[in-house]
Amino acid sequence: MVIRNLAASWPPSVTIGTGEPANLEDSVVGANKKSEGHIVLMVRTGSGSVYGLLLLLPDDLLDKALVAIMKRLENEITLRQVGELNIS
Repeated sequence: MVIRNLAASWPPSVTIGTGEPANLEDSVVGANKKSEGHIVLMVRTGSGSVYGLLLLLPDDLLDKALVAIMKRLENEITLRQVGELNIS
């Protein structure tokens, strides 16, 4: 199943560092496992500013999701493309 269908909300609605909603065309530049059920995605806007998003997933899929995202970070990936990653 793809990340966007497994997430508590898509696109993630909890932003860190800005009050603006997530833009699916922004570039994901980093990802870290923060706590149970959370991955923090670092996202860069077209203008170059960076903000964070809390991605909430089922606990048993966190590590799979993080590995899939990290592999794709070697090339540019948008938030929309993160949502399409298959992790099940």
